[in-house]
Amino acid sequence: MRRKQTTLKGIAEILGVSHTTVSRALKDHPDISEEMKIQVQQLAKELNYHPNNLAVNLRKNQSSTIGVIIPEISFYFFPSVLKGIEEVAHNMGYNVMIMQSNESLQREKENVGLLLGNRIAGLLVSVSYETKEYSHFDEIENAGIPIVFFDKVVEQKNIFKVDIDGIKAAREGTTHLIESGFKNIVLLAGNPNMSISIDRIKGYKQALEANGMAMVLENILYANNLDEAEFVTQQVISRKNRPDAIFTISDQNLSGALQAIKKAGLTIPDDIAILSFSDGPLTTIMNPSISSIKHSGYQIGNKAASLLFYRIQNPEQALIPIVQILETELVIRESTRKRQGA
Repeated sequence: MRRKQTTLKGIAEILGVSHTTVSRALKDHPDISEEMKIQVQQLAKELNYHPNNLAVNLRKNQSSTIGVIIPEISFYFFPSVLKGIEEVAHNMGYNVMIMQSNESLQREKENVGLLLGNRIAGLLVSVSYETKEYSHFDEIENAGIPIVFFDKVVEQKNIFKVDIDGIKAAREGTTHLIESGFKNIVLLAGNPNMSISIDRIKGYKQALEANGMAMVLENILYANNLDEAEFVTQQVISRKNRPDAIFTISDQNLSGALQAIKKAGLTIPDDIAILSFSDGPLTTIMNPSISSIKHSGYQIGNKAASLLFYRIQNPEQALIPIVQILETELVIRESTRKRQGA
């Protein structure tokens, strides 16, 4: 049988004082004597008393919970993001309510409604594959609840967001492949409407142009998940003019591409090189190890949460959209070993 929760009223009855006296004693109010404060605090500790934060917040019309909507909790990136978010929230005395859209726009809209009903203080969002605009978040903003977007965002002005410089990172990655002697480079992107794909395609094109190489439209592919990534990779490596390198923009796409390459009996990097945007351990546990554009999911989550709490605590000042761009690092490993003569 579950023990009944200790209340302020219960402590007051035991000590023979008022509810208000107990409340003030626990808050170290100057009108309460030191002797009474000690009695109240000792009894509260003995009875394992904890304040009912939900009730307090409801009375104050405040919330100590932030919401998070992510496409899915899989692979390494989003769990790492959530760790960064949770650490900041914990330090601020807030709880975190996590929702998954499963890459579905309809599910994302349902998540927004559920979080609004739970009186969240703020919202962090990485949008679904199907999301092309933000109108379903209007109800949140209209309720005065701040939103910060991160990682997967739709191209739209006037939003608060935390991201990486995808153009620069993709340009550096593609340039590395070119300088390593690879000439027929495929980019395996995601949703073409999202900045995560748009920016990385721009960087890919810039590197080709800077090195006097023609951009082949058929060399830009799109995949929403591991299975799609495996399928499109199977298609492209079956071409007569097979690519000599594949650049993937996520751990999901990397996993799908690796499966297709393995099933085709090709070797990395002798038959085909591979480079990926990644924050996970897959790049180092594979044999050969995978070259990657390293971007920290933990840092993205940490910075996004910090920006959200800035908005929560400074509602008047935090009106002009803020965009924070985080650094990436090109980590060269065995999968992009230089071709002879390069």
